[in-house]
Amino acid sequence: MKEVKDYIWRLFHDVEESPQVVEQREELTAHVIDHMFDIMATGIDEEQAFEKAVVYLDNLDELIATIMRPRSTT
Repeated sequence: MKEVKDYIWRLFHDVEESPQVVEQREELTAHVIDHMFDIMATGIDEEQAFEKAVVYLDNLDELIATIMRPRSTT
């Protein structure tokens, strides 16, 4: 599910790479994919399932701001 991975990567684009970032990205990707499969099991197509699965990520900016360092510009 490349769309999910691409979406999660974009969320972290301004964050400096670290083991914590890699772990968070992998966990979020797995969670969104699992949630999509649950939604698709109810008969909803993949595109709509993706849209519904990422709704909970609306407040992810706050998480990123509190636990991760922004990417350095130098």
